[in-house]
Order: sequence, then structure tokens, then C-alpha cells
Amino acid sequence: MAVNYRRCPVCGSKNSIKIIYGYPGPEIMEKAQAGELKLGGCCLFGDDPEYYCKDCESQWNKQQALDAAYRRIKVIKASISRYFRDRYNVEINLENRKVTVTYWDGGEEEITRKTIRQTTADKLPEQIKSVNLLFWKRRYVDPLTLDGTQWSAELLSDERTIKIYGSNQYPEEWDAFCRIISKVTGKSFR
Repeated sequence: MAVNYRRCPVCGSKNSIKIIYGYPGPEIMEKAQAGELKLGGCCLFGDDPEYYCKDCESQWNKQQALDAAYRRIKVIKASISRYFRDRYNVEINLENRKVTVTYWDGGEEEITRKTIRQTTADKLPEQIKSVNLLFWKRRYVDPLTLDGTQWSAELLSDERTIKIYGSNQYPEEWDAFCRIISKVTGKSFR
């Protein structure tokens, strides 16, 4: 998993502490007084904040941290390569809205570039979230198949690059991911 729930979705700080609910015992009170955790009260309502930022005093829950992690994605790269057949490379830059698709089928490379609408770029993190991309394993490999199809997906943000790849094995949401990439690029991606 690639989500740091403790990172503040407002200021980006990692200087956060957990919020603890319920009636605090002496040990919890001691930790709260030392600033190691924050008391959230005795009652829980379901969407209560779970973390507190010591820098900007924001409070958030895991869902809000997950949403922020997807919004921090700046570039999405994806590729598919079939043994002795064809190769697709896609790069979608969400900041400048530029999309590059490179296709090769044994002859000359075909490169297509376009600019997507701002609304398309704004919606893409939510679409990527719908296929749980940040929760995919880093490797999907079928050890019994030597040739066939290799693929990869990369997510770039200011802090890190997440690389996921596979060889003849795919995450459950692979087809939905391919449909999203195809829709954004206007080109088949399978």
C-alpha cells in the first residue's frame, strides 16, 4: 500500500498524532499530556477524524488522507508490450494536461500528442481511485509463462514514484484501468 495516512492533507506535514476516542485511562492521559496523541472525546460518530496535524492543527480521517494521496498524483504512465507483436506507452501529465501515446507494431513508432481538458485532468485522480491503483501489489508475474504480455503503471508525485508491473498476470481492476486510459487518450489501450 502506498498511502501515508499520517500525512496532513492540508499542509503536507508528517508531524501528526493519532486521535484516540473513548474514556482515557491513566496511560492514555499521560501520552495526551506529552503530546503523543490527542483525545477525541468519548463518542464516535463514524466519520470522526483519526489524525491531528501538530503544525497546522487540521484533523482528518483515513478516507480524507486517501483522497489527498490521489490528488497529489501529477503524472500517470502506463505501458503494454506483447512479445513479437506491439507496444503501447502512455504518459498523462495532470499538471500541464499533456498526453503522449506511443504505439509500435514492428514498423515505425506512431506518436500522438494531445492536450486534455481541465475537467478531464481534474476527474482522473477520482477515476484512478475507483480502480484502487494505490493498493495494487507492486508485482504481478505468472512464473509459468515466459513470453506474452508485460505491462507497467507508474504514478509520479512530488515526493515519490510508485512503479507497478506485471508479466501475464493482472490485478482484478486491470480492465477498468485500461478503459480509463483509453478514454483519456482517445486510443485503444489493451
